[in-house]
Amino acid sequence: MSTIQKKQSQSSTRTQPSKGQPPASTQKGIIISGFPCIGKSYLTKNKYEGRPVFDLDSSGYAKTEKGQQEYLNDVKKHAAIPRAIVLVSTHETFRKQMASNNLQYIRVFPSRDLKQEWLGRQENRAGGKDGLWKFMNDNWEMMAQIDKGFSGETSKKCVLKKGEYLGHVIPKLVGK
Repeated sequence: MSTIQKKQSQSSTRTQPSKGQPPASTQKGIIISGFPCIGKSYLTKNKYEGRPVFDLDSSGYAKTEKGQQEYLNDVKKHAAIPRAIVLVSTHETFRKQMASNNLQYIRVFPSRDLKQEWLGRQENRAGGKDGLWKFMNDNWEMMAQIDKGFSGETSKKCVLKKGEYLGHVIPKLVGK
């Protein structure tokens, strides 16, 4: 093995966030691009078959190019953990960024006709009609465009039916 190959091999096993460029993609876990109120927090707290679950909420990262690169680096880092389930944003710009970095992900979102159920979930979660409730109410059709994906998007998708949460479909998503 050449010196360059050894360095690349060593850098791809890092578990700490790296400054600048992340290690080469060594995706061993699954990435779920999950719509609001599908049960990401529940899955994170309750795990699934002992798998590590990471809810990487995009709101915790700066909306700058640097912040978005840090978000992508953290997704790559966590997705390199064997059997990990990494829960990420459904924002189209971020899905494009994942696709351009050859990350495989699954879009999980509700059926378009479940707007009232999803508004109810958010109202229950927030204890009232908060900013996310208002955003979903005003922009449901735009948010539902995740079903069609962006031009050239090849990720798998999972459409939740009435009463379904991520916990109901996770066995199918992880291949059980």
